[in-house]
Amino acid sequence: MSLSSYVKINNRYQRSVRVDKDLFEPEALDGYICINSAQNAIINTVGQVASKQCAFTWTGPYGSGKSSLALAFSRFLFPLNGEYTRVFDKKICKEIEAVLPTGKEGWQIVPAVGRREDPVRLIASAIHDNGILKSYNPDTIDSRELLQKIEAFVKKCGEDKKHGGLLLIVDEMGKILESSALDGKDIYFFQELAELANRSEGKFIFIGILHQAIQEYAQRLSRDMRDEWLKIHGRFSDIPVSTAGEEQIELLSRALKSSKSPEIYKGIAEEVFKQVKRNRPSASEDLLVTLKKCWPLHPIVTFLLGPISKKRFGQSQRSLFAFLNSPEPKGFQDFTKNPYDENLIYTPGMFWDYLKTNLEASILASADGHRWALTVDALDRCETLNGTSLQIEILKTIAILDFVKEHSVNARKELLYSCFPLESKETIDEAINQLQTMSLIVFRHHSSSFGIFAGSDFDIEEAMRVALGEVKSIDFGALKEIAGMNPILAKRFYHETGSMFWLEIDLCPLEKVKEISSSYTSQPGVVGQLLLTIPTNGETEEQNRKLCQEATAASKGFEVITGFAPRSWEIVNLSKEVIALEKIRNENPELAGDPVARKEVQARLAEAHGLLEAEVMRLMDGTIWHRANEAPKRYRQNELNLLASTIADKHFCKTPVVLNELINRVRPSSNANAAQNALLRRMLSHENSERLGIEGFPAEAGLYESVLKLSGLHKKSGKEFVIAKPSKSDPCRLLPLWDAAEELLRSDEKLFSMSDVFKLWQSPPYGVKNGLLQLLGTAFVLTMRENLAIYREEVFQTRLTDLEIDLLTINPSKIQIRWMNLSEVSKNLLAELATVTRDLDTGTLLKNLAPIDVARALVGLFERLPKWTKRTMQLSKIGIKTRLLLQQAKDPNKFLFEDLPSAYADLGGSLEKKHLSEIVTSVRDGLSELLKAYPEMLARFKNLLARDLQVPNLAPQSLNELNERAQNIRQIAGDYRVEAFISRLAVFDGSDKEIEGLIGLLANKPSDAWIDQDIDQAELQLAEMTEKFLRLESFARVKGRKNKRHAIAMVIGTRNSPQSFMHEFEVNDAELDRVMVLQKQLQTSYPATNESEKRLILAALAEYAASLMQASDEETSMEAGK
Repeated sequence: MSLSSYVKINNRYQRSVRVDKDLFEPEALDGYICINSAQNAIINTVGQVASKQCAFTWTGPYGSGKSSLALAFSRFLFPLNGEYTRVFDKKICKEIEAVLPTGKEGWQIVPAVGRREDPVRLIASAIHDNGILKSYNPDTIDSRELLQKIEAFVKKCGEDKKHGGLLLIVDEMGKILESSALDGKDIYFFQELAELANRSEGKFIFIGILHQAIQEYAQRLSRDMRDEWLKIHGRFSDIPVSTAGEEQIELLSRALKSSKSPEIYKGIAEEVFKQVKRNRPSASEDLLVTLKKCWPLHPIVTFLLGPISKKRFGQSQRSLFAFLNSPEPKGFQDFTKNPYDENLIYTPGMFWDYLKTNLEASILASADGHRWALTVDALDRCETLNGTSLQIEILKTIAILDFVKEHSVNARKELLYSCFPLESKETIDEAINQLQTMSLIVFRHHSSSFGIFAGSDFDIEEAMRVALGEVKSIDFGALKEIAGMNPILAKRFYHETGSMFWLEIDLCPLEKVKEISSSYTSQPGVVGQLLLTIPTNGETEEQNRKLCQEATAASKGFEVITGFAPRSWEIVNLSKEVIALEKIRNENPELAGDPVARKEVQARLAEAHGLLEAEVMRLMDGTIWHRANEAPKRYRQNELNLLASTIADKHFCKTPVVLNELINRVRPSSNANAAQNALLRRMLSHENSERLGIEGFPAEAGLYESVLKLSGLHKKSGKEFVIAKPSKSDPCRLLPLWDAAEELLRSDEKLFSMSDVFKLWQSPPYGVKNGLLQLLGTAFVLTMRENLAIYREEVFQTRLTDLEIDLLTINPSKIQIRWMNLSEVSKNLLAELATVTRDLDTGTLLKNLAPIDVARALVGLFERLPKWTKRTMQLSKIGIKTRLLLQQAKDPNKFLFEDLPSAYADLGGSLEKKHLSEIVTSVRDGLSELLKAYPEMLARFKNLLARDLQVPNLAPQSLNELNERAQNIRQIAGDYRVEAFISRLAVFDGSDKEIEGLIGLLANKPSDAWIDQDIDQAELQLAEMTEKFLRLESFARVKGRKNKRHAIAMVIGTRNSPQSFMHEFEVNDAELDRVMVLQKQLQTSYPATNESEKRLILAALAEYAASLMQASDEETSMEAGK
């Protein structure tokens, strides 16, 4: 029988708890025992709720019981089948009941399990599915509306006492964070959720269950994003939920159900306990009892499983119980497939094989990768040296103990003996000695244990000595990056205005502090500098003070605060060590072939970095700072934040108040930029609509509410909404920006680029962030459009378009604006020109008599003209002059008040009232001619078509007859151009579109490309095509007659008529004889003896035939009149 027949895994530990599925399952907590560490987490949580901290993260390795604890906590607050579940000690129960009264029906519990999904939708669905809030669609609700609904529900709980409150548990919250980090998404919703919980007076508790701290999930993000995540992490209280060493072993003993207990195993457990007791005298005898229940796991393995589950490489996928249940190769379940043998035990060497087979890649990518690589290298060398199987197994045991470094068990000989109970001590000793001889292991006297020998031919100590000797100076620019010095945020200023400013921290040698301070210039967002000096030439503290005071006094513009700290020279030594290690890493090519040495250098470098960062933090805490006109003093961290806010108040007193973190920042996220672009386009297209026509709560709705609506930039005026200039009462404090920009534009009549305006707004005392410039710049142009002319690359634009909006972000210097001032005569001219525009274009209302509006309307008329009108020379002089003026219009002021007047009137100096009538009349005549030119050309062509095709008029009946005529002769021409002409006539309805199509066919060009010569060519082609049309009609008539009758048709053009004559008639057989007689008489009377005679006879016959046809047509008309 296999070992699995005697060893089972307790059902309780064979499945993971799912808080969303198991909340209403009575048996979900069967067999659950709340161990001390878990109860401490509950005490910690409840204690903080009592002090109004209600947003938590429970953090612990996978399998540490977080989900079960959350389920137990939920059952305590929520009655299942009318009963509350109590798994905690009585004392803890009383504490929970005192802080969290359940109300009449208990707390409302909302369990959710994280996955790769938008957190708003996930939590909205969980609340909706639990029947707490149903009046919304969880797929479409936005974060703002969801938070409002939660807040309203929590408030109701506090008022009606029906429910104690709302407990929201998000298990596997790390999956949401991983997804957000991978996709670069914002997790600001969690910050809002935490802030709502923390102000709920203990009525709303949020618990997110994680395997690691929030900021750890952001390691792959940019520094700015990591800072944002760290800020969100600060809204939560992180409570560890992790089992202690002996608790983990106790859980293992409960999980393993075995019907055997071999005596040999009991002896091994006693020996291991003896060694544990030696290392940890406080170990209780209960531990021995527990160890004996863990067969067939070797007792050493039970000590190793807990620490391994807590390591970062495994915490997202392995736990104590995952290991027990996993079918992976070399794992426990794989081991139990072996035949039963009382000597068969899952040894540390087997556990090593399991880790190497299943987790090596993850381990190498983790912080433990260096130590793992050393042990793997030792095993590879052992195999290369033909080590025996016993030597390899001993080496694996030492390697796993050395890797995990569990202080209760180390690689003493006595422990190694317990791992190989069937081998004699002498055999094991000999194998150990051989491993030492092969330089694979070393004996550590301080712990009387063995460890892996990190063998390498590279002498790191000698390399360090040489490298340190070569480091003569410190690169302070690089030192700042190495030390990871974060700026000091102006937190109060940020909370008041929404704008983030900070004091940057820098390091410099004391001897250069004055030079650096006097030349300091600020970067965007920086309100000053904290300059920490480092003595590099053995300066005394008194010299320090003097130089710092002089440097502070030498600073100009933004403030430079200099400081020094006692023993600050220690940072010099640490810096040199970091630089030396980097030199070793980068300048020694032999490391490429020595992985052990290379990894050792990397490990020492990482440690040196950590020590340097810690030393810098220590220095900051002890630094004495010097400010101008103030006594030197030390600042605590919160005092430095307050100082940064005070300096920000001084330099940026007119900063706008925009409490929107998405956009009020130096570098908005891609999502924020997308939302802003959507909002800007709505400002252009939906200005007169409420909320700019935004429906629901997309991302741009938040920007609209917090900026445009709150500031009054977009408001209702009369019956419609408009974008208007901000007022003095604007809570967003935008009016100073408008006033400053207007003052700049009025200062000179030249063009100012939008980058000039943005530069003004970014400078003190305004300090507008990059993220706001595009939105506020667009709003400024729209609110001041009556007085502004807009240019793109110095070419006048009639209005803002999407292209200008894009350029405001990409290159605002390409967009220019100019302020316009008007005299009384200019205003009168505007009014007259506006009237002309309204008369010629009834769709133009021109409510605002601003130069930009009138110029835009005039130029708009020109822009809508057909392309032919813009090219034709078939215009009067005034028409051509008007067209040229409109083509060259770039500046509305110059166009309206200089170009038009000088073109149409003799000003003799300046524009006067007497000139207005002449100017306006000329503009009206010129524009009218331009507007009529194309329609008149089309009408002329229609008339030519009707005349040549003998269509009496263009009435519908006549056109229908023409359609039928064309339809009758289709497919008989044998010429594709003629057929195309006939096909168009078959559907011709007299419209401008149809006549454009005919002209395009005849000219062989589309209408956008026509010039005068094309129209002339089309008229010539028309004459040719209509003649062919008429001939085809004659042919079709003759061809279509019946037998026994003779059809005759004639088409004749004569010198006396511009049009052709056509006549058709029939003769029967009897009449045909008379026809032949007449033919012979004519032939006898007028013989054609030569070509000349033939032509004359034919011409005479044509003239005679034409006169007969004309007489016949007149008779037919008279009969029709009767």
